[in-house]
Amino acid sequence: MNQPKRKIYFRRSPKLFQFFVILLLAGNLCAESVYLGYSNYQIITDADFRYTPYFSLMQANRVNFQRIWILGYSGTASQIAETLPFQRKGSRYKLRQLRPDYLQRMQAVLQAAQNNGQQVMLTLFDHWSLATPGIFPQTPWYFKNNTDRLLKQPFPDFFDLKNRKLMEIQKNYVQKIVSGAQRYSPIYEIMNEAAGSDCGVLSAWHQRVTQWIHGVDADARIAVNLMADCPEILHAPWVNVVSFHGNDWSKKGICPLAKSYSDKIVVIDTDGAWKTRNDNVLVSDWLDQARSCGASFNHKDDIYMPDLEVLQLIRESPR
Repeated sequence: MNQPKRKIYFRRSPKLFQFFVILLLAGNLCAESVYLGYSNYQIITDADFRYTPYFSLMQANRVNFQRIWILGYSGTASQIAETLPFQRKGSRYKLRQLRPDYLQRMQAVLQAAQNNGQQVMLTLFDHWSLATPGIFPQTPWYFKNNTDRLLKQPFPDFFDLKNRKLMEIQKNYVQKIVSGAQRYSPIYEIMNEAAGSDCGVLSAWHQRVTQWIHGVDADARIAVNLMADCPEILHAPWVNVVSFHGNDWSKKGICPLAKSYSDKIVVIDTDGAWKTRNDNVLVSDWLDQARSCGASFNHKDDIYMPDLEVLQLIRESPR
């Protein structure tokens, strides 16, 4: 049974109409290396989300960056009927087979984002949906949810390069996503808040995924963010973008982190600052700090009801 289309409800503002008609950025993909983002993660997996007017609103407010998860919230987002990339057999996912309609949706989203000056960062894996199947009961990687019966113990098993079957499945998934997305030049973030093993294992696995990505698109840019402090990954020459979440920069400082990785694009992200990111006074301060240090800034928020006050902060931020 088809579900009724949901609308995106924007908060009232006398300037809202202007936001849709005044385009402050060029129509082509922004070539800047400093990004200002406003993101949530299920734009691709939510087939009812009206991404074109959303991206238009973002462009009108000088937003030029979107972080989107390939698996969204793994089918467990409240009130969102997410479509994941894998084919299904009954109630289980067939991890070796991707859905053509998902890939078409992904390409349509990426094209619309590009048309509206948005640099997309695609997140391929999420540590939390793997680590907490009780919170993410529909995650396709949990052994009860897929036909390959993977994984009974998610960590550190997910990073086991000696598990040929698992690596073949991960490689097929990664390379089909990259093959479908390549023409739109997204940044590929390997895993959200990667953790679950020691730095050596995490480094080897991240590098293997990077090899898979570059096997399809040699020019692809790679992003990493880790809950553990693994400098050998963050400083690796194959890493182009490092993303720090609130659990990192709140302890280590925004500018010190930005200056420590001056040879990379550094993204200061309010993900992980879930207790305080609704305080727009704090958001304004974090944005100002990031820009003063030459870092990019991404704010995790509700894409269904965009906070126009935050968008105004981004729009008025010094270039």
